[in-house]
Amino acid sequence: MRPLLLLLLSVVFLMSCGKDEKTTIEILTAHPWKISAATISPGITNPANGSVITDLLALVGSCLADNVYSFTVDSKYVVDEGPTKCDPSDPQLETGTLSLSTDNKTFTADGTVYTFEAVEENKLVYTFSASVNGITQTVKFTMVPK
Repeated sequence: MRPLLLLLLSVVFLMSCGKDEKTTIEILTAHPWKISAATISPGITNPANGSVITDLLALVGSCLADNVYSFTVDSKYVVDEGPTKCDPSDPQLETGTLSLSTDNKTFTADGTVYTFEAVEENKLVYTFSASVNGITQTVKFTMVPK
């Protein structure tokens, strides 16, 4: 009886340890995503009142938050603008290509390089930096499943 118990415990242990972690592309393509947070650092100055704005979602509202982002295994993405567009002349659907770095720490979409801070089944966090008027600003996006 004891050898049978040891065998069963060994099988249970091996099965619990044998779970593979999902790859970045598997996580990206698992479901559509939406932006839950978008920040900019350093912040931008509101010309109307001089306040500094760091929360981009608060600045643009639902026109960004209602967008739905989908990724495909063949290195493409689709952005559905949702019911509210920031610019009414924008197309409802925007498509493009992306490529993951070999170490899966960055991706490039239409010439812009983004850096992953977190790639989890229920959360993506990535950043990109750009120079505006000689000041380098970093935009950070957090996405959750739609």
